[in-house]
Amino acid sequence: MRLLSLRQFLLALPVSLLLLGSGPPAHAGYNEGLAAYKKGEMALALKEFLPLAQAGNAQSQIMVAQILMNGGKGVAKDTKTGMQWVRRAAEANNVDAQVFLAQALLQGEHGEPKDMTGAAKWYERAAQAGDKRAVLPLAQMKMQGLGMPADPEGAVPWLEKLVADNNVVAHELLGTMAVQGKGMAQDYARGAGHLEIAARQGSMSAAFVLGQLYIKGLGMAKDSDVGLRLISQSANAGNYQAMTTLASLLANGQEVPQDSQQAYKWITIVLNRAPQGDLFYSASGIETQIRPRLSNRQIEAAQAEASRFVATPMKAAGK
Repeated sequence: MRLLSLRQFLLALPVSLLLLGSGPPAHAGYNEGLAAYKKGEMALALKEFLPLAQAGNAQSQIMVAQILMNGGKGVAKDTKTGMQWVRRAAEANNVDAQVFLAQALLQGEHGEPKDMTGAAKWYERAAQAGDKRAVLPLAQMKMQGLGMPADPEGAVPWLEKLVADNNVVAHELLGTMAVQGKGMAQDYARGAGHLEIAARQGSMSAAFVLGQLYIKGLGMAKDSDVGLRLISQSANAGNYQAMTTLASLLANGQEVPQDSQQAYKWITIVLNRAPQGDLFYSASGIETQIRPRLSNRQIEAAQAEASRFVATPMKAAGK
């Protein structure tokens, strides 16, 4: 089982969202600057915000950064100087700036070179200040050792903060970690509990792992029918790992009725659409195992069905 990539869980924070994140400070000129900004009078807005920014007001620094990075009427676009103001606001403990700077460093965006250590630093500062946008990327970086020594155990308390808000990704990650014994003692029942919640909210990855637990009877009563249904849902949602596992189960008649033609359909989808890697080569081995069992007509039927396959996203329970 593989944890999802960090990029999948990044919360995009466009420059436009920096506008009102922390509320207007009580300084003369700020409201005038904001009024000019809303009218599109960027030169006038910059004139009002700049003295406040130079005096150290973090929200005004954010506004100066936004104006410069976007450009506009009377103001030339200047991303480099804009990012300098973002840094100043981040240093002044503005969490919007900290999250934005962390993402820019992580992605190598807005003229910033990729800097995992810097990204981890700013995500951690924002998370420590209570900003929930920073928590998931920070936990992922701790788990994967990006910009800091790998510390799966240290990621757990951060993920638990998100679980308190019923965050589906946090449930999925904690469930997978409990099943793997990564960052905590291996606990199938604990893992199954988190994965069940995530799967009910439409997580195809959680459904895939949970289905395997049901089939093997780990952390719960064994139920192959439920396990097969969950793995099938994940496969139908486009999860190539689930497709490969489902094909193996169907090909070998493991806990489910054998169906080599359906197994061949799923393997064909993986071989035709999944990126090459360990999963691709595993699927190739299953294809070699299944093919001799099928007639040319069965192979053609399975291939035709595979060509028509369109992934159907899982729906949250009750939707």
